[in-house]
Amino acid sequence: MKHHIALSIAIVCGVLFVGCTKTERADPPVVATDQISFEEQFLAMLPILDEDHVLHVNYSNDQATGESTPVFHFVPVGHGITAGGNRQIVCKGSGLSFANCCKDWLEEHPGRCLKVWSSGDTYFADDNC
Repeated sequence: MKHHIALSIAIVCGVLFVGCTKTERADPPVVATDQISFEEQFLAMLPILDEDHVLHVNYSNDQATGESTPVFHFVPVGHGITAGGNRQIVCKGSGLSFANCCKDWLEEHPGRCLKVWSSGDTYFADDNC
């Protein structure tokens, strides 16, 4: 009986130490957050755009925490709201590069808003909102 216990302990210890070296390091655990980035939120909104709507994008500042939160509004075209216009386009493109351009512009111009619309597979943004 003692022989079986000693053999069992030896097998367990052998299994535990096989493949371990001092040079290996454990990767830090990935911590899930419930915060979704501006780019992820923005890219989720773009496919919803159609010729009957524009998207107004700005940041709302929480006075208590000081954190900025992106705010997205779909606005129907009409009654003075147009896709395009005579304003200078500040961002043009698609995908992540377009989302980054809009985010950078909004961060450089606090308190301002972007109007986003699409034409085909290309998105445009100006500050006329």
